[in-house]
Amino acid sequence: MMVHIFLSSILISLAFALTNASVEWSLVRPAIVDDKAVLPCPEDYSPCYCGDYPSFGLYVVCELVTIEAIVSVFNRTTDSDIFWLQLRPLPDLEKRGVTLPADLLSGKRARAIDLYCPSVVTGNLYSLTIDPDALTSSEDLIEYFYILGCDLSQQADFSFLTGFNKLMNLYMYGSTNIHAFQNLPVLPSMGTLSINQCTGLDSIEFPAQSLPKLQQVYMTDNQIDDQTAGRILTSIVSSSSVDTVVVLSLAYNLLTQIPAQILSFTKLNDLSLSGNVIPFVSSTSLALPATRMERLAMANVSLNVIEPGALRANIVLADLTRNNLTQFESAVFQTMLQGMITLNGSLSIDSNPFECDCSLAWLIRDNRNLLPVVHGAQCSNSTRFEQLDPGGFSECVVPLLH
Repeated sequence: MMVHIFLSSILISLAFALTNASVEWSLVRPAIVDDKAVLPCPEDYSPCYCGDYPSFGLYVVCELVTIEAIVSVFNRTTDSDIFWLQLRPLPDLEKRGVTLPADLLSGKRARAIDLYCPSVVTGNLYSLTIDPDALTSSEDLIEYFYILGCDLSQQADFSFLTGFNKLMNLYMYGSTNIHAFQNLPVLPSMGTLSINQCTGLDSIEFPAQSLPKLQQVYMTDNQIDDQTAGRILTSIVSSSSVDTVVVLSLAYNLLTQIPAQILSFTKLNDLSLSGNVIPFVSSTSLALPATRMERLAMANVSLNVIEPGALRANIVLADLTRNNLTQFESAVFQTMLQGMITLNGSLSIDSNPFECDCSLAWLIRDNRNLLPVVHGAQCSNSTRFEQLDPGGFSECVVPLLH
């Protein structure tokens, strides 16, 4: 029962810690285990904690345990495979760092490894150094690898991932000086890369050539400016990943425009730029090659102007909430809304100060069938679009939509 409570608390605390990460955490995690199915650990993993999930395997948590103790635990335990391993090792206080030695797991393998530096617990940022052979025993099994709250300034490269041919998800959160990431070995199965609230991306060469099958890229809240974003995306465009990436998030960075490089992504159908400052969308900046755009997120970007033709009929879900739009013009929105009726999509557009004058007659009077896909739209006086009387627009002249 104590193990069950502890593991549940770990999952809850992790969820709270990542609330501000602005990333779909569930997309980069292994399958969530059923807490009710947990069984007692089959052997003694103390001072670490352990649970056994029949459908998945062992879940081992080593929290604030010395590296020497972790090595000892895996040296004396016999189960060769672990479903999910969480490591929060105690640092060397003199060196203010954590060093993972060669063969850390004494030949044992893990499918998913979460590596936390003590900053998650103490508030102090410690350096992390990983021996090239620290995790080699897991190379033919590991699919998920996470680094959370670490200073990587002492790490020269990511050679510790060499041979990890099954690795599908690499996640870095709340870490600093991640320059070593540019020296990444080829990861042929890697589909999801998530780098959030980290520093160091502004001064590295993005290793797109090492990620030939990348499908989902989340780079949220990393202080990425237009120049850095352009360099990262240009690297991806020059690699085979330009034809495999379907999801791209550059949310909550320092962008001032939609990166031109995204127009080269042949399969991109989910784009998030929310939380930047992008006041203008041109007619061509979102002309992506994909025949269907599953999601476009540009919430809270100080958006003032959208040129006619920018929002196309192939967009399923669009989020333009919390912006500065004052005009809901037919030349901008009608084509997209007509497409959303067909695609069973929706436009979220609350918290924009729209002027509800004759410019709205095309929607309120002439195309009320489109209102069900418009969510949260309000006039500057807080009147909802669906509350507006069509009769109030009877004298309005609507320009033809070209």
